Amino acid sequence: MRYHIPAMRLLSAAAALALLCACASPGAGPKAPAWLSSVPTPDASAKYFVGRSSGLTESEARNAAFSDALYQIVSELQVDCSYLYSELITKLGEDIRIVGKTETRATIQGAQVSDSRIEERRSNAGAVYYDARLLVAFPHAERAAWRERILAAARQRLEGARSGLDLLDGTPDPLKAVALLSQAFRDISESRVAAAMDASVAGDAAALESAASRRANELFRKLKLEALPGQVAVKVAYEGRPLPDLPVRFSAGKRGGKPATPRIIRTDASGIARPDRDFLLANRKEASVVADLNLRTMSQPRKTLPMSGGLRAAVYASESGAGSGRGAAFLSRTAAALRERDFFPVELPAGEAGDEDLRAKAADLGALFLVVGRSSIRACDNPRPDSYLCRAEGSIRGLDPANGSILFEAALGPEDRILGIGDTMAKAGAGALEKLALRLSEKLKDELAALR
Repeated sequence: MRYHIPAMRLLSAAAALALLCACASPGAGPKAPAWLSSVPTPDASAKYFVGRSSGLTESEARNAAFSDALYQIVSELQVDCSYLYSELITKLGEDIRIVGKTETRATIQGAQVSDSRIEERRSNAGAVYYDARLLVAFPHAERAAWRERILAAARQRLEGARSGLDLLDGTPDPLKAVALLSQAFRDISESRVAAAMDASVAGDAAALESAASRRANELFRKLKLEALPGQVAVKVAYEGRPLPDLPVRFSAGKRGGKPATPRIIRTDASGIARPDRDFLLANRKEASVVADLNLRTMSQPRKTLPMSGGLRAAVYASESGAGSGRGAAFLSRTAAALRERDFFPVELPAGEAGDEDLRAKAADLGALFLVVGRSSIRACDNPRPDSYLCRAEGSIRGLDPANGSILFEAALGPEDRILGIGDTMAKAGAGALEKLALRLSEKLKDELAALR
């Protein structure tokens, strides 16, 4: 049986099919908003920014895109974005606290999302992620309010700097003078963002910075930073008097292309500051260390100190028994092991001495640590008339000269069978001590490699 379909119905079906195909074809959907390809020009009420980012979820992508727009706003407000604390950029709808390079603080209010486009995508591996683009409006009124807040804060800081400099005239105490100068320089530094916005603030800041620099130079003519000979240490004095409790910054070079973290050490009662062992060990590959007064001023005393003075190791040797002497073998082997590990050995005088006495001598030399080696011949046999066999035992210890704490220690005893043979007892003993010195130096190198 054949069915007859009216021509009008065929025409309607064809039209519906054509409409369906048109709806499914690419590019036939709603037109993309113009802001996706070009940031809108400012209007009477706001300036616009487009934030872009991706995330594993829609919310993550949206928040990241909003943060991107805020970075652009911050840059527009003349704050260095590289110093922006990103953790302060939190969720949408909250006030955003901005902390700039000069620690100028302000609150960004009124930044609103005017439009958004979030699309689901797949990576080559098939993982789902989201692309977000947000159009964010920042009102002109808020920009003006932000500017006024920054200018007001800057003027307040500059007034504080001016008051601090006025107080210097009646301040005989160098520590207080240094504190006043440091605060003045900080206040002036804090005003730099505002100085870029307002000529009067810029002029006041420049005048105060010039006055502060002049007063700093007057102070520094009386303030002396002296390098202690052969040590990574400095002494600070004011008109010849030791100056305690003053911050000294020790900075090493660039290891592996990255700046090493500086260390701030305050001077002791004698006006002396030296970096701690951790800093020296962490930077022992460097040739030198720079010490300066951590006062945040433009011009301040500084000294370059050879690192060798901070990597000294005081070495003491004690020997007893047949073939013993002044510990020459131990001292030689130990010195070689220390140099191999980038330390500089300094030999302490021979003779019986306790740990306390040795620590005091090591401290006087500015040694980073003290190496104490004690060796002895415990037994000698005469198996044949012209042959002697001697056994050596010994230990090696590393001590902190400052407090006596044990940094490392190792010992070799009877079970290690360190033997020397010779036609006299003295030769056999000397041979055993030479072997002992070699074995102890190997242990020392292992300990030094692990020293932190």
